Parts: sequence; structure tokens; C-alpha cells
Amino acid sequence: MPNDAALDAGSITIALTQPVAPDSAVLVRIGAAAIALFDVDGALQAIDDACMRCGASLMTGARHAAHVTCRCGWVYDLVTGAVQDLPALRQDKFPVARVGDTIQVGTTDR
Repeated sequence: MPNDAALDAGSITIALTQPVAPDSAVLVRIGAAAIALFDVDGALQAIDDACMRCGASLMTGARHAAHVTCRCGWVYDLVTGAVQDLPALRQDKFPVARVGDTIQVGTTDR
């Protein structure tokens, strides 16, 4: 999904107090959901923040290019949501788009 086009009506618009810097992450809450926004090579990726194995925040995990390692050792691909070495397991991903100074996050995972 391109990061510079508006999403459909099934999205939430977020005004961030600071931009998502390259190789960084920002946590956003949509209702009870915690979603981590990662900048991966200039494209935003939105992924469920809780590790599938231990529940820890992925936003605080160790970044390695397009991957994040949870404190329990599981490695997630930020683009696909797949767990390294267990590709059938996929973290919930959400469509995301930059719209001017705001970010839209889809409310349904892709």
C-alpha cells in the first residue's frame, strides 16, 4: 500500500506530535489496540505492538533494517508481519498512509 495516498473510510487519522524518524518507531493507540508504527526505508509499517509469544512491546525491540527482535528472541518482518523461521505465523498488520502532516491507519488488518 503506498504511504502517500489516503485510505478509505475504515481508517483513523492520527496527528503525531513528532514525525516517525528513519529507523524509529512510534506507539499509537486506537481504542484498546496498541499499534507500532515503524519507518522502514522511508515507508511506514503498522503492526500490532504485542509479541505473539510473550506479549512484550515490539516497539521497544531491537531493530535490524526491516526486522524487529522481541526481548523473547522472536524476530518479526515489519513489512510482512511474518515471524522469522515460522513464516506461517504472522503478526497483525494494518494499512498506513501519510496524508499531509497526518498519518492514517486502517482499522482492519491486511
